[in-house]
Amino acid sequence: MFSNGAGISMNLVDAGHDFVNYMAYSGYYTNDNITFYASYQHAQSDISIADSKKYNLSSAGLGGVITFTNASIRSKYDGMQGINYLLSRV
Repeated sequence: MFSNGAGISMNLVDAGHDFVNYMAYSGYYTNDNITFYASYQHAQSDISIADSKKYNLSSAGLGGVITFTNASIRSKYDGMQGINYLLSRV
């Protein structure tokens, strides 16, 4: 499990289009390297906003980032590949 992170759950309007999401973080790190992880998971069937928030951040989860707390919630998501980015101090 990751020691820190952030997430967002959204209820996008049915038949909506042209959505833009943006999250920005600032800070500093003391290690020589830091890895950022990101994943977007789209529910393929109806899910409550409460259930959509039942996850932890873990490399063992969907996209290598999101682990839902039970299999019935996890099965509603598409399992898109996540990304990671290593930032190295120069």
